[in-house]
Amino acid sequence: MVAREEADRVMDTIIVSKAAHTPGARPVRDICIQITGGTGAVWSNLADWDDRCAEQAMEIEITLHMSLPGGVYDRLTGLMLARKASHFAVAHGAGEAAL
Repeated sequence: MVAREEADRVMDTIIVSKAAHTPGARPVRDICIQITGGTGAVWSNLADWDDRCAEQAMEIEITLHMSLPGGVYDRLTGLMLARKASHFAVAHGAGEAAL
């Protein structure tokens, strides 16, 4: 049962290395991402909920991109895409019948 094993691995605090400073660029700051609280009130407007999800995802992605070493960021991206790969499955050949 993978979901149960993953739930057991969730840590309250994760400490990882930050990216090295590139000369001429802004220093890489230590960051903290807090995941706390709930989603708040039930969202009756799906567009508002979608906007909020997009906003939070962008904030996290920018912060991680600017803070993590490239190799960690690249592997994290790969892991997240692999987890969601089934959402992007395409039935090959479905359009051939229409030709």
